[in-house]
Amino acid sequence: MNDNIKSDNKKALPKFLIIIACSALVGAVFGYLGAELLGEAARAADGFIAYLAKAAPVLLCFWSVAAMVAAVVPYLLAMREYKNMDPEQDDATKKTELYLSVSLLIEGIGLIGSFFFFAAAFAGGAADTMDRTGFLLAMGGMVLSLAAYIVVQMACVDLTRRMNPEKRGSVFDSDFRKKWMDSCDEAERMTIYRGAFSAYQAVTFTCLAVWLIALILGVSAGMNTLAAAGTAMLIWGVQTVVYSVRTMK
Repeated sequence: MNDNIKSDNKKALPKFLIIIACSALVGAVFGYLGAELLGEAARAADGFIAYLAKAAPVLLCFWSVAAMVAAVVPYLLAMREYKNMDPEQDDATKKTELYLSVSLLIEGIGLIGSFFFFAAAFAGGAADTMDRTGFLLAMGGMVLSLAAYIVVQMACVDLTRRMNPEKRGSVFDSDFRKKWMDSCDEAERMTIYRGAFSAYQAVTFTCLAVWLIALILGVSAGMNTLAAAGTAMLIWGVQTVVYSVRTMK
């Protein structure tokens, strides 16, 4: 067994070293080229951020409405499939569940975007110059986005429970996630676990990418990117600790 371990490591090591060397080379090239361009890009970004802060309240409202409409469409398609569903056909059930998943995905992305535009509206001291209309638009758009997220999630969960009577939990219940997980069978739990692990890997790579970009911008363009790098490392640290603690139990 030990020979197999050494053999596997010996086979994998050259490829690993090549990947590391290529990554370092690409990083050095982009860092060198970026040093010539990032100064102008940084100044352009400052202007864009100032414009975005002013337009954010209106963009937030449009974004919230668009996300809500886009999420309702697949839900209505799911409802149509459910009403015409033949209980003996698995494909019909899968199609309905796919529509519901798409609806939740769209509304989830919509909520994330709303948080971004809401933060942009108050970024860089924009709140000091924001008029009453802009403030009301920002607050109204955020409330609309939150309400839409809750309603869409409730509708999708309720329809899922109608198709699967064994499912338990209300979205308004503080123990919803636990009750829902307890009512899932082994196959469904395995799907959730695989999705969670994929999300863990994606967040790890994203945090590393944000840190690397912040480092390049800080060195090449002289930008203060400590907040961005620190935030990425905080998220990475939290998920690493939580994942490790959970796997130890």
